[in-house]
Amino acid sequence: MKRVLPAMALGFAGAFFAASFSAPPAAADDNDHTLEAMRDEMARSKARLELKIPGTGTPVRPYYIEYRLLDLDVRTVVAEFGAIVSSTTVRNRFMSVEARVGNYKLDSSNFISDDAFRGFIGSTGSVGIDRDYNSLRQDLWIATDQAFKEAVEQFSRKQAYLNSLARPTNIDDFSQEPAVKLVEPRVEPDWSSRNWEAEARETSAALRGFSEMYSSRVAYHIIYATEYLLTSEGTEIRTSRTLSAIEAGMETQAEDGMPVHNFYATYAARPADLPTVPQVRQALEKAGQQLMALRAAPPAQDYTGPVLFEAKAAGSLLAQMLGPSLNGSRSPVARGRARRARGHRRKRHFEKPADVAAARAGLRPFQRPWARGFPQRPAADDEQSLLHGE
Repeated sequence: MKRVLPAMALGFAGAFFAASFSAPPAAADDNDHTLEAMRDEMARSKARLELKIPGTGTPVRPYYIEYRLLDLDVRTVVAEFGAIVSSTTVRNRFMSVEARVGNYKLDSSNFISDDAFRGFIGSTGSVGIDRDYNSLRQDLWIATDQAFKEAVEQFSRKQAYLNSLARPTNIDDFSQEPAVKLVEPRVEPDWSSRNWEAEARETSAALRGFSEMYSSRVAYHIIYATEYLLTSEGTEIRTSRTLSAIEAGMETQAEDGMPVHNFYATYAARPADLPTVPQVRQALEKAGQQLMALRAAPPAQDYTGPVLFEAKAAGSLLAQMLGPSLNGSRSPVARGRARRARGHRRKRHFEKPADVAAARAGLRPFQRPWARGFPQRPAADDEQSLLHGE
């Protein structure tokens, strides 16, 4: 069954990292040895990393190496009906190492074979959280060795497969770009700017007045993220960002047994920019009233036709439905079982050069922000004007 609630906000904001980050003021001291370890290990890999293959005259070397590292500090406070349920602080560091064999025209990337085994160590995973120089170098060394050996094997398989094709692709696998150097001061987490536990307790207590609300959950999230990028081409980046959010969910049950839900979410680039306790309480009370109205709303009739979305939901809908369909990225080269499995994935439009050419010739996106309704069926002479946004 479906229920109708006039003027109800539709949609709920997605994951935290979909929101834009903002760089906070930098800390005065910087004792971060991560970049130093990444630089030294990159120099060692460029100078010494090679693999001699029997039957070939020259050793194989990677033409491109990339190190990525994400440093995360996350504070999460969860409260229900005025009581703290959990308050945690978690610190993690994740690395990703990529090595490419071949050249910019044809390399080891963008290929899926039947053999999906990638070894026991892997080129991605977590690293030590203490930023120890020697520990990080060892992790990078093991991951680089694994990524390089995988790339050598993958490149050999890809060459063999492409040689069997009557018409292989002629699109370059990679592009060479100018090096970028951007090393921002590292920002250390500050959990003391506001009393987050007290705020979570006070805001969640606003939902106590709804006796027919079966459950609720108010969560405060504070995230400090520092991202590192180092490549063999000379790119060197370190950026620090913060993200904060308040997310709340509430649920009840209608008289006919149908579960109904409502949500509240707000995001800010900095923790200090989050709404105050009175503002959050007011928003939660409004969401609770909407939930009670939804609980008492009569069942809606089945309907097939156009649907209008409010601004908050329209952005998420556009990103999730239209975005993947317009993705122009190239599909990976695949063979055997991997090729058949790839056939079951979601179809993407404008995937082939011919599709892109057709889109350029005939696709005319438009918007009508002034529209307040949607006609049941546009007249025949209106369809052309709709297509061209007139």
